[in-house]
Amino acid sequence: MKLFGLTDIGLTRKINEDYYYISKDGLPLLCVADGVGGLNAGEIASYMSVSSVVSVLCRKNAAFGRETMAEAFKHANDTVNEMAQKNQELHDMGTTLSCAWFSGGQVCIGYVGDSRIYLYRDGKLEKISKDHSFVEELVDAGTITREQAKNHPKRNIITRCIGAEEKIDPQIEVLPYGKDDIWLLCSDGLTNYVDDAEIKSVLSKIDISLPDMLRVLRDKAILGGGRDNITVAALKGDDDGE
Repeated sequence: MKLFGLTDIGLTRKINEDYYYISKDGLPLLCVADGVGGLNAGEIASYMSVSSVVSVLCRKNAAFGRETMAEAFKHANDTVNEMAQKNQELHDMGTTLSCAWFSGGQVCIGYVGDSRIYLYRDGKLEKISKDHSFVEELVDAGTITREQAKNHPKRNIITRCIGAEEKIDPQIEVLPYGKDDIWLLCSDGLTNYVDDAEIKSVLSKIDISLPDMLRVLRDKAILGGGRDNITVAALKGDDDGE
């Protein structure tokens, strides 16, 4: 299998508050976080949340599955929340967090916020995660359409994140993993400027490498406006499953 990730500050931001992690050592792991908060608080929150998750999931003999993923998210939330409480300059910081952890024929995903998890399989793209956002709630309630949500003025408001509350309620699932899958994690700096049809078109290309796919997605986000940090991380299984 192949793993790759990249992050870009975009065209207008002064600080990159996104953070990602990829590892093939032990059980393969992808993480993407998109921080929020004043000054450089978002940058700190995203880094600390990912580092906390990695410390749990990548420890020796970590048991693959929901319970360990839940433990990792709790540790991340406790770490960010406690730091925010102790430092007045960081009091409003938080971050989205999406993770995909692979073992044999399974993947354990966990997420809060609106950094998405996609699966490309057999020519189809599926959004596996569900945005924890204000506009997603409006769509679910039938107040606005999916098309209207794309340009809604409050589309960047998230309803759940790491660090904002003492307790966290992540979505955690264990799903089957196929050897030809592409699993893509990304911040909203990609999905605000590149729609699902374009993502599918890029991931369906058989003549470019996984790193080049992610670079193309990054470039499309920049050409589409690039007014946010852009982060993508992906895992792709080869035909022989390696």
